[in-house]
Amino acid sequence: MTALSYVRFKQCVVIEFLVAENVKPVDIHRLLLAVYGNQTLDVSSVRRWALRVNGSEVGKAIIADQDRSGRPVTVTDETHK
Repeated sequence: MTALSYVRFKQCVVIEFLVAENVKPVDIHRLLLAVYGNQTLDVSSVRRWALRVNGSEVGKAIIADQDRSGRPVTVTDETHK
């Protein structure tokens, strides 16, 4: 897992927690911005994750990205991401 994907993963966990606390996605985004700055997920991604975890039992949401079909990632350095 790259450093950037790890930061995104942590934000998704925070989103799951705050959705369980009934915090609105726009407010979640504001809180994430205060902590993660320019590495923060955009507000549409926060809304998408909030919808994704909202229907799940607390602590049971699948946070990790699922495998996708298609060409595998072949990037080997930070320059070509």
